[in-house]
Amino acid sequence: TLSSSSAASDVYKRQVMVSLPGFSKKDINLEVEGSILTISAQEKEDGFTKAFTKQFRFPNTTDMDSLSATMKDGILTLSFTSSDNKKTISIK
Repeated sequence: TLSSSSAASDVYKRQVMVSLPGFSKKDINLEVEGSILTISAQEKEDGFTKAFTKQFRFPNTTDMDSLSATMKDGILTLSFTSSDNKKTISIK
């Protein structure tokens, strides 16, 4: 008989930093769909539009509910946790 039990998974805190000079946090939109994060920014000034779009696909081990963002000095910092999701199997 095989039985499976979850071992205490290692949880890692991770960060992704994106440079967005010239944009303020009100110009930036973050959207999560499944494991894909889309960052878009748009600013209109003096008849010109400046735009930015970037997508990140996170691994399955990422806890997307833990995703948070801060903006300081033109740097968007995304923080999240991930785990190794390892399981141990006991032979009985």
